[in-house]
Amino acid sequence: MSRNPIHQNIRTGKTNKNIEKLTAMTIKNIYLHNLCNDEHCQFINNLLTLVGEVTPAALRVEEQVAALAAAFAREDEAIRKITKSVITEKIVEADRTRNRIFRGLAGVVRGMVNHFLPEMEEHAKQAAIVLNAHGNLTLTRKPIVQKTTAIYKLVQELQTKHPDCVAALGLGAWLTALQNANSAVENLMNERYDEKVGRTSLVMEEVRVEVDKAYKALATSINALWVIEGGELYDDFIRTLNAIIERAHTVVAIRRGKAKAEREKKAEATASPEL
Repeated sequence: MSRNPIHQNIRTGKTNKNIEKLTAMTIKNIYLHNLCNDEHCQFINNLLTLVGEVTPAALRVEEQVAALAAAFAREDEAIRKITKSVITEKIVEADRTRNRIFRGLAGVVRGMVNHFLPEMEEHAKQAAIVLNAHGNLTLTRKPIVQKTTAIYKLVQELQTKHPDCVAALGLGAWLTALQNANSAVENLMNERYDEKVGRTSLVMEEVRVEVDKAYKALATSINALWVIEGGELYDDFIRTLNAIIERAHTVVAIRRGKAKAEREKKAEATASPEL
């Protein structure tokens, strides 16, 4: 018998007050065509990172993930050909600032590992385990997009799963600074999108259609498996993916807001003065 309460109610004909709540646990809609190239790559990369952590096998979507990963590889190659070949000095400097803050955070944790108070030492060891699990995020050879995703996940993990460690070690300000620096890099990467240079070529348009199709197939499968299987695995995955989707929506809203403000500013500047 299916473990999902929805199926049980369909078979018994009984009314469940939680059906509305249960059916709401689906992947939120995202209009991928609204994302510019960098935003689109960031979103798919975040999704694939999440799937990799849970593992496609556990989610029973190996074929769908393989198709999405293959399509995304072609998108990544295509975007490299139409975006600026050299990262602007602002992005380089912002990345240096981010690296400096991360090294400072790691240094504080390392120093606390030998604290004279046993409870402080234990908190530091727990924080060190989290930092070590994410690796050295200051490596210059690590792609900017992947580093941005990794730092976001690191900050979220420490803040949500280890709040006692953060409070005891006084890491709150460090994490806030790191998140702000990370957002600065992400914003600069999005601003780098140039209407003239970043306008998708025919190849990019075709690749994005392919990626979007693969994403929809994966999302549809996940939603269907949640109905059939249910369970915390799918609940947690969908909840986390929906948070990533909300972040993508926010990025688009901010970009559109800035563009609108810029247009209004230019229109105001060119308007003829009243006589």
